[in-house]
Amino acid sequence: MNAENPTAERVGKAVATNWLPAGQDPQLYVDEASLSYIGDRIYLTLGQIQAPAAGQTGPQSVDIQPVARVVMTEMAFHKIADLLNQVKDQIPNPTASEGNQ
Repeated sequence: MNAENPTAERVGKAVATNWLPAGQDPQLYVDEASLSYIGDRIYLTLGQIQAPAAGQTGPQSVDIQPVARVVMTEMAFHKIADLLNQVKDQIPNPTASEGNQ
């Protein structure tokens, strides 16, 4: 894979990439994620926690409904991780204790 332009491998030459508008894409709410690393591919599964049945008592577990599974190369994974790290500190962390914020 071409480290400078991974798209080059797919189309046979180096090309510029441009994002198209995402206004009509469906928006999926997710509150859970799972990451697997198999071979040279990373599998990111995003999901929604399913509410427990009404009237359920005692110890309980809830299911997670997968809503999307994304497969990416190692290069794409690191690019996405870098993007997430760039904005991570700008987004409040509701799970952080007051002393760690």
